[in-house]
Amino acid sequence: MDPQPIHPELFPHIRIVMGMVIGLGITRLLMGVAGLIQHPHRNKPSTVHLLWAGSILVELVLFWWWEFALFQINSW
Repeated sequence: MDPQPIHPELFPHIRIVMGMVIGLGITRLLMGVAGLIQHPHRNKPSTVHLLWAGSILVELVLFWWWEFALFQINSW
């Protein structure tokens, strides 16, 4: 059975959906950081928690950047 060809307009749709998911992830991280800044005495953040949140933010941005670079691939 021959595989069906991939429609060339499929990738932008996938990229848009993934961009929305990444945007929601970044929004949640920044809302958490804003809550820590606005109310510093409510919850004391640990260093591990702050490093984890920072690394997740970097990973989200790097994944978005990598996904954006996939646009240059001509043949799938």
